[in-house]
Amino acid sequence: MGWQLFSPPNKYASYILGVDTASGSPNGDYSAACLIDVTDKENYKLIGTFYDRLTLKEYAKEIENILTKYEALVVCERNSYGQAIIEHLRSAEYPYLYTETKFDKLSKTFTERFGFYTSAHSRPVLMAKLIDTITSNKIEIKCSRLKYEFLHFIYSDKGKAEAEAGYHDDLIMSLGLALMGLEQSFHYEHERMQQQKPATLRDKINFEIAHGTTLETIPDNYWADESPLERFIADWNQ
Repeated sequence: MGWQLFSPPNKYASYILGVDTASGSPNGDYSAACLIDVTDKENYKLIGTFYDRLTLKEYAKEIENILTKYEALVVCERNSYGQAIIEHLRSAEYPYLYTETKFDKLSKTFTERFGFYTSAHSRPVLMAKLIDTITSNKIEIKCSRLKYEFLHFIYSDKGKAEAEAGYHDDLIMSLGLALMGLEQSFHYEHERMQQQKPATLRDKINFEIAHGTTLETIPDNYWADESPLERFIADWNQ
């Protein structure tokens, strides 16, 4: 139970964290999270997974803690219990949250909501992206818990992709949520890149390897004066 991490943090990598939230009841579903590295857009890396039954407060702290290390774009399902995790991260002033934009026909304005809403319309899109990623071998599944869920993930008689009766698909859904964040990863990556000005020779080399460009091509006024994560991390360490 808890976290399984397969790679240490790399400040020049781009991460997405998919967060699936359960109630924490002893006999219910598990809260699950998948952390992936999407720096290479052709080959993603599974960096870590979380799997446990925790109270919402405990789970929110686990998510907050991992974000102080990996600074990922968070795609949290906002259905039901997931809204509590979103509100916790917002109150902690975490800056990188997946958002959905909808057009309100009554007010004729666009509105933004934090998190991913799983519905009869959005779930097939998530599943299609997940299945394409797996069948195209774009990610290696290192986690034995996630492999076990895939072994018992089927199409029902009604054609719905889901866990067999008596099994769980919480990690699978969290991986799908992480993959849904790809469409918003560009803005997140651009902002984080601005905040990671290399200071040492090792930093410069790692930066150029990660981003495929030399520092000479980037103007001095490109870099941000401060990071929106500084207060978030400082508050956590107090």
